[in-house]
Order: sequence, then C-alpha cells, then structure tokens
Amino acid sequence: PREVVERLSAVHLTSLDELVKLRDRVASTDNTETQALIKAMREKYDDLKGSEAFLQHRNVQLTEDIDAAHTETQKLRFRIAELEADCHKCRAYIAHGHKILAHVRSENSEPE
Repeated sequence: PREVVERLSAVHLTSLDELVKLRDRVASTDNTETQALIKAMREKYDDLKGSEAFLQHRNVQLTEDIDAAHTETQKLRFRIAELEADCHKCRAYIAHGHKILAHVRSENSEPE
C-alpha cells in the first residue's frame, strides 16, 4: 500500500507539473496568433456551411429533375403502348384486307 501511495503521489505530482507547464505555455502563446487561427477556422466553417447549403439546394433540384424525368418517362411509355396498339390494329386491318383481296381474286379467277 505504501508503494502504491508513493507511486500515485509521484503520478499526481507529475500530472500537476505537466498541467502547470501547459498553463504557462498557453499563457505565453501570442494572443494574435490564436485570434488569427480562430478567425481562419470560423471562415472555413462559414465556407463549409455555404457549401452544405448549396449541396442541399442542388440535391432538391436534382430530386425534382428526377421526378419530372420519371413522370415524362411514364407518359412516353403510355404513348408507346398506345402506338403499339394502333400498329396492332393496322396490321389486323391490313391482314383482313389481304383476305378480302384474295377472296375477290379467287372469285374473279373462277370460270363462269
């Protein structure tokens, strides 16, 4: 126990000594330099906040553009389906016309 107490006292004194040295070092630091660093950090922070706001705005724009493109794509798909249905009807109409034409030709070619 005595060794532990001595060891803890030594660590405590060393820690206090380090704190005193740190306090003296901070006190001796040029305040102008500290203020310049703080100012630079604030400017960087403001720049980052501005960039963040721009990116959020751009994200909203892109989301709106994607939604609009999706809506247009759906409209185009619907229109394509309509055109395919019209093509199918035209093919059926043409096929029916060919049958009629073949029937008429066969009637005209029969001997009377």
